[in-house]
Amino acid sequence: SLHDALPICTEKYEQPTASNMGSLCTHLTNYSINKDSDAFVQPEDVHDDASHKRTVTSLMETLRSMGHDTAKLWEAIGQLVTKTLVSVQPHLEHTYYTCRQRSDDAGFGCFEVLGFDVMFDHQLRPFLIEVNHSPSFTCDSPLDTTVKTAVLKATMEMVSFCKTELSTLKRAGTRLDRSEEHTSELQSLTSSR
Repeated sequence: SLHDALPICTEKYEQPTASNMGSLCTHLTNYSINKDSDAFVQPEDVHDDASHKRTVTSLMETLRSMGHDTAKLWEAIGQLVTKTLVSVQPHLEHTYYTCRQRSDDAGFGCFEVLGFDVMFDHQLRPFLIEVNHSPSFTCDSPLDTTVKTAVLKATMEMVSFCKTELSTLKRAGTRLDRSEEHTSELQSLTSSR
């Protein structure tokens, strides 16, 4: 998402050496590590570029103002994300099928929000650091609230059914509908005894 939160180290980066390898706030951008630093500055709002967390949109605006081709960078990030998802698609399909093995399942039973941690080198080439299958939705600042609300809203818009899909699903019924019918049948049987 263009508005994802972007953590920034609280200590200036230095080339790793034997003597500074233990300086986590120099080498790791993890919010969970840097937020405990005395130097950490929590953002006041989404436009606060002086804090240790800012939006990706803000970063892209800064890079663009420095003369970098942000459209090319976004394309490279998109390719990295797409290749990552393609590489794990068979596993995701197997997991989905294992969990939802039903003949009447139209394939819309679940979704997952993933967090992609990407780092750029000095030439702005993106490298995948990790994929979080359970990204944090904790809000410690107004920036967090704005960003995470936007992510959840966009997710709900993507997984919401259009009228045609909703009509088809209603006609097919759901497992919950059948479960309620079954419960009603059991209650009527047990009350007649």
